[in-house]
Amino acid sequence: MNEAPSLEPTGTFVLVKPERKAEQTEGGIYLPELSRDASLYGVITAVGPGKELKGGEVYAPEVRVNDRVLFRTQQAVEVHQGNEVYLLMDSETDLLAVEDEE
Repeated sequence: MNEAPSLEPTGTFVLVKPERKAEQTEGGIYLPELSRDASLYGVITAVGPGKELKGGEVYAPEVRVNDRVLFRTQQAVEVHQGNEVYLLMDSETDLLAVEDEE
């Protein structure tokens, strides 16, 4: 696995490595690109320090590096590192759920 880009997210932003979906089903049917890109799961590779609140207290994101998350892509920014693609997104508005580690 390639290293994540050398980006440090700011505020409540996180860097996510999206999971790739198969291009072909088990039955041999090729999926159109739009269907493959519908994958909304990925793994957090970097987390910003959080948002400073009034009084100097810091509200840190609720996710950690290596968490598997469900996200929406409307506001995500694509970041390319070699052949790898990462998504930079706001942990407060774009992350929908964190998968349990069971």
